[in-house]
Amino acid sequence: SHEHSAEEINDKLTVWDFHTDREETLSIPYKHLQSIYVTPKKDSLILSVDGHPRVINIQNGDPIKSLVNPTSHDKYVYNLCLSSDGRFLAGIHGQAIIQLWRYDYAIYLESLADNQTFIKDLKFSDDCNYLVSADYGGSLYLWHVPTRSVVNRITPHSSAINCLDFTFDGKMIITGSDDAMIRVLNFNSITEGKGTVGSAHPINDLVISDSKNRVFTVSNEGVIQKWNISNGQKLNIVGSHDDSILSISASLDGKYAITISHQDQIKCWDFMNFTEIYTIPLSASYRYKVVIAPDSSYFVSLGHQKLYLHNLVDGEVLFELGHDQNIDHCIISNDSNYIIALDRGGTITKWDVDTKKEVQAISTNDIVISKTSDGESLVSVAENGDVVFREVISLKIKSIIHTTIKSPTYIASSYDDSLVSITSDTGSLYIIDVKSKTVIAQYSGDFAFTCCGFGKANR
Repeated sequence: SHEHSAEEINDKLTVWDFHTDREETLSIPYKHLQSIYVTPKKDSLILSVDGHPRVINIQNGDPIKSLVNPTSHDKYVYNLCLSSDGRFLAGIHGQAIIQLWRYDYAIYLESLADNQTFIKDLKFSDDCNYLVSADYGGSLYLWHVPTRSVVNRITPHSSAINCLDFTFDGKMIITGSDDAMIRVLNFNSITEGKGTVGSAHPINDLVISDSKNRVFTVSNEGVIQKWNISNGQKLNIVGSHDDSILSISASLDGKYAITISHQDQIKCWDFMNFTEIYTIPLSASYRYKVVIAPDSSYFVSLGHQKLYLHNLVDGEVLFELGHDQNIDHCIISNDSNYIIALDRGGTITKWDVDTKKEVQAISTNDIVISKTSDGESLVSVAENGDVVFREVISLKIKSIIHTTIKSPTYIASSYDDSLVSITSDTGSLYIIDVKSKTVIAQYSGDFAFTCCGFGKANR
């Protein structure tokens, strides 16, 4: 409630006990509240105050901690929502932007936007892997939290969706709308993709085995699934985590594979028979991507504004490389001497592994990046759709292929570097002939592609 006077507005919170009808008013040291959220443990409240989330004790109103919002100067943040595991906090910024924080570390992550008009409500899924947002146009957007990307959009209402929530078992979403309808939606049907091989869970990453025509995928189901490339047949589950698996990387010699899960756990596998070699718990920081060096001496895991270099033999962290932005894409040179990364601001940075120092950084408009199979060039897709080839040593541009590809999510070169494949958030896969600089094939689906790769015969 707000008590207006000539000098100021004083905000007060009233807390009711449903069982005893007891009512208590808390005087709080903040003004201009826009949102109140009760934490799952019910011991504290998260308030949005002038765009900044503030946490207070529910018993006495004492401040506990504050979360910084770097864009709060121009818009409010409301409809705060906390994931059930206490890791992520989300709020609606202005009308069409979602702000995301790591609540447990009090760290601001980023803003999420995907042309959604006037967001009215949002909720995290029961497994904390998804965030569902409802808008004025009657649409629901399904965000994949680890990758910060929209994986599905449906329009169950003809008018604005004013509220949404999950049932206690997490299997259904209930929505209420201006069209005077309440709809009950099956959450699994919203998360399921339509793939040739019928995966029931969104696939986050994949690797292709050099032998026996096999591909290994990791998904939100928490398993490593083996498939037959030739016929799309699902074979067997070869490994698992207790939570969603975000990334998988295999060594070039075919001996090792590294996986990382949503619960911050890294596992090393014998890639020949998929027996587990070791497990590393990562309780101190969130990681979301792993890459094995070509010489199999180390691997890199990506975290919040950091790269961690691990010994492949036992997983021990050898050293860390700091960065001022989150990194989505990491490449290791074929001689394993350099680590090259593309951050979310478009900057390509190169580090020397021996000296542990940054040796070069350039500003670009690139969104995704990889390297050619011969290791001599970097290949990336810029914001305007250009496919750019750069020298690994100097980072200078060698050639450009002009395309109109929008929202790229992944890029890969064929084994002989004659072809490049690019996936997009719009559900398209493009095959480009490098010599003729033309798109020679395009495939379209109903859901965003997250990863791709070529078999040895370029088939």
